[in-house]
Amino acid sequence: MAISSKSPHEYSIIGPKSYINGNMHTMSGIGSPHCCVISNHTTGLKCRYTLDIFGVVSQVGYLARPRGNRVPSNGRCAAVGRYDDSETVWEQVRAQFGHHNGDPGHWNFSPEWYGDGQYNGWGRNAGRVAFEKCSSLNGLVQVTSHPASVSWTEEGEEWRVMRFNKMSRQSVTRVQCRDGTMLPMCLAAEYLKSVASVIAAMVGIRNLAAPSAQQRVLCIGLGGGSMPMFLRHYFKDMTIDAVEIDPIVVEAAREAMGFVDEHEIRVHVQDAYDFVATCGSQYDMIYIDAFDGDDAIPQSLCDESFVSRISDILHPDHGCLIMNFHDNENVMPKAQLFHTRVASKGGRGHASFTTNCRIQNNVILCCSRSPVYATMKDEDAIRDLIGTEASRVGSRFPWRSNGRRATDSMESVQGTMRSLVQDMMAKHMYEGAIFYANKLAVMSNYAPKDAFLLANAFFVDNQYHRCLHLLESRGLVEVDVRFRLLAARCLLATRDWDECIQMLHGQDVQRADELPYECEGVEDTKGSKLRLKSAICTMLGKAFENLENFSKCVSWYKEAVVCDPYNAEAFTSLMLGNKLNEKEEGEFVEQVLAMLPEDAGWLKHMYMTVCQSRSPPVEKQIKISLDCLDDKSTNTGSKRATRRSPRTGKVGVRSSSRQRKQSRFSGASQEGSPSTPENNGSSNSIVWTLGMDSDIVASRATMLMRDGKYNEAHILAKSAMDRDSYNTRLLPIYLSIAIQLKKKNDIFILGHKLMARSPDSAEAWFAAGCYYYVTRQYSSARQYFGKATTIEKLFAPAWIGFAHAFACMDETDQAMAAYRTAARLFPGLHEPILGMSLEYSKMNNMALAEKMCKIAYNKCPNDPALMHEMGTLAYKNGQYEEAASVLERTVAMLDERTSGGNIGVEDLKEVSLVNLSHAYRKLSRYDLAIHALERALGIKPHQAGTHSAMAFIYQLTGQHNTAVEWYHKALSVKPEDSFTTSMLEIALQDSSKQTVDLLASLTTTDDMET
Repeated sequence: MAISSKSPHEYSIIGPKSYINGNMHTMSGIGSPHCCVISNHTTGLKCRYTLDIFGVVSQVGYLARPRGNRVPSNGRCAAVGRYDDSETVWEQVRAQFGHHNGDPGHWNFSPEWYGDGQYNGWGRNAGRVAFEKCSSLNGLVQVTSHPASVSWTEEGEEWRVMRFNKMSRQSVTRVQCRDGTMLPMCLAAEYLKSVASVIAAMVGIRNLAAPSAQQRVLCIGLGGGSMPMFLRHYFKDMTIDAVEIDPIVVEAAREAMGFVDEHEIRVHVQDAYDFVATCGSQYDMIYIDAFDGDDAIPQSLCDESFVSRISDILHPDHGCLIMNFHDNENVMPKAQLFHTRVASKGGRGHASFTTNCRIQNNVILCCSRSPVYATMKDEDAIRDLIGTEASRVGSRFPWRSNGRRATDSMESVQGTMRSLVQDMMAKHMYEGAIFYANKLAVMSNYAPKDAFLLANAFFVDNQYHRCLHLLESRGLVEVDVRFRLLAARCLLATRDWDECIQMLHGQDVQRADELPYECEGVEDTKGSKLRLKSAICTMLGKAFENLENFSKCVSWYKEAVVCDPYNAEAFTSLMLGNKLNEKEEGEFVEQVLAMLPEDAGWLKHMYMTVCQSRSPPVEKQIKISLDCLDDKSTNTGSKRATRRSPRTGKVGVRSSSRQRKQSRFSGASQEGSPSTPENNGSSNSIVWTLGMDSDIVASRATMLMRDGKYNEAHILAKSAMDRDSYNTRLLPIYLSIAIQLKKKNDIFILGHKLMARSPDSAEAWFAAGCYYYVTRQYSSARQYFGKATTIEKLFAPAWIGFAHAFACMDETDQAMAAYRTAARLFPGLHEPILGMSLEYSKMNNMALAEKMCKIAYNKCPNDPALMHEMGTLAYKNGQYEEAASVLERTVAMLDERTSGGNIGVEDLKEVSLVNLSHAYRKLSRYDLAIHALERALGIKPHQAGTHSAMAFIYQLTGQHNTAVEWYHKALSVKPEDSFTTSMLEIALQDSSKQTVDLLASLTTTDDMET
């Protein structure tokens, strides 16, 4: 029996009888990514069978010698040099190309003709140009010649390859060196073997109905003519009409590909659409294999009117149509069209099925009208019929071998080894995986899938140079974009940024659609897989980021997310990398949220929590998203029924009594919000229990820290750090909170643990620097911060700490240099600009200080600390009106954040109120100044400076006795304050003088009354 699970040809068959004669309803993939299944909704039957009539067409076949052990008469093997012993020649060929099992077109010979990188190939040479002409229909038609290592004739042969525009391989033939005629038994392209399998089966089944009948075949698309020559050679009862629209292709086939016109093969140089309409003939079989210069099927060949004309000229009782597709095309609607218009017009017996060629990723569609199917009782009968007839008719093919069992054994061994390698990699036994993957790659002559498995093993074992060498030395980078992606990842790991960009061809392009290679089809992955083009854009973004080309970095990160909004790595790199200002960030986030589908509501919330904006509306939305992702009601002890979606990560639970808030993203629809009874009318609600996720904790801790709730933030962050002490996003946040709370012991313990376990990480050195910073040992702090920036150049917290340490040491020049570097590396971060402003202010360069403040304000207009500094600078410059206005806005911002227990916010508010009172005092708005100071004292009642400021205002308004009282309060807090002491003396003198004047005025009044 010719049915075998080891074959690279996979069949999906419509059956059984009940819907063999019905319509084809659905087509979906099962198991293999290259396998299509045609199924019926009524029965739900899905099946997959494999069919192999060639004996062996796998990449490593059974060890068999060429027919007669023949070699070229001069004893030369083109691939390995000159040898006198033919057995030695064969051993050398086998070592380089693997076994071929008597097949002159075996895929293991493909390195001889595939072409090198010049032709977007991975072969061993570019070949010699044997034919070259420009066509108005297909562009440049070129035929190249390549030497063949093993000969099937005494004269020897060579390969001929036809290409359009030096890229797409249209046909491969094997021609005799003596006269240039084609070897008709050779099919070098693997998909043609799949086609021959189908044709053999259909010929056998047709002969069951009409034995020994003459068969007429129409081939649409000539190419090099290998299939018509093959069919005529082995099926003597066939007459073949070949239709080709391009006369240059016909000329190339005749002059360079070895195609010979025979009386049973007629070539028609005509548009297939017109030929079918005017031929007036009826065909038993129609084979369509036509692609244009862009390697795509012409749209006219899949047009309904063309398919209808094909149906008209196909034999109504036993006609059969066979068509070749690329597997990246949307085959389903085309297959349905051909099934409906061709197969189902065949009366009571018809069937349609597909077969796939794994090596070349082609899909062969067959629509048959044979009445034999109507007699079949079940699907197994149809399968056996196809297999039996294909085996019987295909037995005449020369490469059919008696060594099938040995071949199956070899394939079985290789399959076992692949499974072992993958299992060892899953168990993190990388050295063992490399051992077996290396042997497997050698056995298969470095077949692409086995070479890729070995390269992956090298990569996960951190052998980046070895992985890269394998991919480049074997020419695998040009085989598939996945190989190129892995090579680029190796270059990223070895910090070869420029080489990585060159590998991905990103140096001269600006957009993803300008990349000079195809990554995938147009199908929507819907979040189950990440698009390759998105991954490539992410790597380009990382490379340009490390080269400090931030404009291109931002552009490629955005392209990555636009290509696939599920690319969280690119999105978080852009957000957390501080490359965008608030306005740019808001516009981009709005765009991304609009791109995500409805069922990705949890991801919309997650993306929202990553935003760095300090805008009050955005911060409000961040807090809502955090609440939605951390549903406290799911942590109660009540027992609930749940349903989990593996793709979206959602858990549906019965609605609780507490109604959750609705969230509305800025610029995004409400459809992205979690579903609640209020917005969907259902008793079920969708919630996400992600409160323990470290990213959620980091975002919530950041929001608490901005609100000045350092104690709450510390408790939250510390609990998360206990679970995950090495989380690189959470660690800087936790250390910043600990510094604000002066948690010296916590910082010391964490820093010591990190330095002991990961001394080469930037985070460990940063933690140590934080300890020295909080203990005011700034010299040591700057050394540790500096080491962190050396290990990881793009570690923003380390740069900020480095600059702050210099500023605290009054090392202005070094502080300014560090701030400038941080501002250059992190263009979306405003803190370095603010630090530069403070340093200019210390140098009394108010103009530059004010300029830096404005630059920082443009980046982040909602930071209260920045607003406070701008107001202070305006006051120092004598711009009291502006100072009062800016400080009023600062206090208003802080009022929005105040809800009790906000240590950081209250501190900043108290200082801002005091400075605001000074501005009011300069403007002679004494009542407002007193009110501001009263509010400041309400926050911190024991501030000597605030009491002195209050006393001074009362003194200016002539209320000297009240002023004296406030001065006394100030001295009770800070007795050594010289300013307060001096002003108290003046106030006492003014108060005494005021008393004397008052007594004098009273005496004068009494005298007048007397």
